[in-house]
Amino acid sequence: MSSEYQQYLDEAVKIAKIAGKIIKESFENRQFISENLNIKQNNSSDLVTATDQYVEKMVKSHLNKTFPTHSFIGEETTAANNNASCNLTDEPTWCIDPIDGTTNFVHGLPFICISIGLLIKKEPVIGVIFNPILNDLYTASKNGGAFLNGKPLPTIRPIQPLETLEKSLIITEYGANRSEESIKAKLDTLHDVISYPVHGIRSFGSAAINMCYVARGSCDAYYEIGIHAWDVCAATCILRESGGVVVGWKPYKSTTEPDKKKLKTGNEEDIDIINEKFDILNRHVLCIRQLAEGPKKQNEILAEIRKRLIDFETERD
Repeated sequence: MSSEYQQYLDEAVKIAKIAGKIIKESFENRQFISENLNIKQNNSSDLVTATDQYVEKMVKSHLNKTFPTHSFIGEETTAANNNASCNLTDEPTWCIDPIDGTTNFVHGLPFICISIGLLIKKEPVIGVIFNPILNDLYTASKNGGAFLNGKPLPTIRPIQPLETLEKSLIITEYGANRSEESIKAKLDTLHDVISYPVHGIRSFGSAAINMCYVARGSCDAYYEIGIHAWDVCAATCILRESGGVVVGWKPYKSTTEPDKKKLKTGNEEDIDIINEKFDILNRHVLCIRQLAEGPKKQNEILAEIRKRLIDFETERD
């Protein structure tokens, strides 16, 4: 890992721990949460607390002072700007979710975290995710590995095989979008996945934590539509550095590259999913853990999941 990345990682860890103390104190003060709770855009399933807003301002202030030339994308900053489109350039850009799992936070469920990611040339190169309630600190840097409290990810050792999708434990979420189209698409997808059948479906209520549990090797794959860049930026770096794969729901498309690449498996019909670029602003994610069988099996399982994903229109970040 370059010394430049190390500086970024150290600062992200430092501010995540400071924020974590504030989040934990608020989490334990139920009256404060209930008295400082609001909803976004008249959607009672999309919550925001004073702690979300305070933590984001604090983190942004720290990063602006430390790295004054860097850009910043944050959940609450974006919401305060009438959900304006994210201006993501090739320049270093911090992407922050002050509390991922706000609904869990409000209800006292301990699956919450602060998520701090850094993108350079639109690629996540730093990921720090801290759950101060369970004291789980996930860290990663590009080509530097991924860790949970200093121990390498995956934590499930030896690396487990996954012969078929049928033997998998899958994570997904229902999200805050409660339109009829959204609910139908998500439930129909859930039906197609669980009736494969798979071993089970889990929902931890936080995209960042979901991806970390895939990185740990505790769950096999995760899919969701409706997520935002700040939900998955840091976790993308962590999961990739743990040997996992992060892609979108559809083959990545570019005006300068072929839409589909062939995977060298002897089967010309196999699409190279595992090496696709991931468009972090595109509002959907699909990922898989490291497998004992290697990349070919990861590609095969991802292809099986993609067959069952029912897409619907979502506005880019």
